[in-house]
Amino acid sequence: MIIPEHLQIETINGVCTARCTMCAFKSWTRKPYIMTQDEFKTILTKFAPYRSTLKYLSLFGFSEPLLDPGLKDKIRFAKFMAFRSVGIATNCTELVAWKSRELLDAGLDTIICSVDGFTKETHESIRVGTNFEKVVDNILGFISIRRHYGAKVIIRFVRQQANQHEWGKFYDFWWERIDPSYGD
Repeated sequence: MIIPEHLQIETINGVCTARCTMCAFKSWTRKPYIMTQDEFKTILTKFAPYRSTLKYLSLFGFSEPLLDPGLKDKIRFAKFMAFRSVGIATNCTELVAWKSRELLDAGLDTIICSVDGFTKETHESIRVGTNFEKVVDNILGFISIRRHYGAKVIIRFVRQQANQHEWGKFYDFWWERIDPSYGD
């Protein structure tokens, strides 16, 4: 029997704050849905026997996980159940300070922050519906807050024709702000 090393649970689907050019969200036909705590607990309980093999538990999929009002409780339960490396990927539009603290207090281990440009024009042309300055401020705020928790921050840049010319400046900017001692 092959046991996976990575468990990904989509706790919310069909709901997002952006309309990214590379995302199939606009063709999404499923109705918006937020997984209940009971459903989440049922899934994790079924995977509990495999905790020692599972290296990662990702709580995201096709939507914006920060729009799940129960996300912090799901993270807290996963940590209570001793699942390792609980993480999310987000466009960071909703990553305000109080929500950052809630996620970190719940035990979030990793956050993947999606930023697809060094300039406002490039980022917002790719991640349509986002506000570049707000996203960057939210990420920098999270980085500052996480110093008291130790969570890992990954800044994700989906390199494509529209933004590849900004990669060097993007890399330099974020490299100065992340901290490899946290695993960034």
